[in-house]
Amino acid sequence: MKRGNNLMAKTKYFYSETEQKRMNKIICQRIRDNIPIQDYAVSRGFQIERKGKYYQIIGEKNHSDFSSVMINSETNRYKHYSVDKKSRSIIDFVMELDQCDEATAINTLKPLIDTYDLESATVIEKTHSPKTEKRHTELALPESADTLKNVYAYLTKTRHINKDIVDHFIYNGNLYQDEHNNCVFVRYNRQGKPTFCSKRGTNTYKRFVWD
Repeated sequence: MKRGNNLMAKTKYFYSETEQKRMNKIICQRIRDNIPIQDYAVSRGFQIERKGKYYQIIGEKNHSDFSSVMINSETNRYKHYSVDKKSRSIIDFVMELDQCDEATAINTLKPLIDTYDLESATVIEKTHSPKTEKRHTELALPESADTLKNVYAYLTKTRHINKDIVDHFIYNGNLYQDEHNNCVFVRYNRQGKPTFCSKRGTNTYKRFVWD
């Protein structure tokens, strides 16, 4: 499958109000799934300390104490314990950090869905082992199938996503079908290298999610 198509990337789509709402919902979900809170926090100047599967923010920002923020790396959600114990997403994190509304937070994060470079974030690892040189290796993507039948059936018929939206992600190389009939979503950095991969199963009777 060919990834990247400049002609399709420049194509403008016009959607009905219902389709636009559905597309906005997809964008919000991709933001929540694809941009790790801990890495975004580092890019905004926070120091992060790892504690198992959790990350804790160190210090204040914008005159607010974020030291009680605990980020769950597996669910990509966080809790600000000094405020309450509500589980929040990265959109909520930007709203809280920048003291802005949801629409502004989404517009801040939307450009980062496909271009956010995870390698730019430096997380402070709490460990007693000797320091070793950090090596970055390119993400190995799952093998693609020779068909997109299951992807189209699941996304357009089961999830009721407009076919033009599905086509848009496929032709830009951000969506394809693997050998096990899963939907594979891919994010690339500015150099065109894959930095994140997410799978969603197409079997409606057995839920499968993999990042």
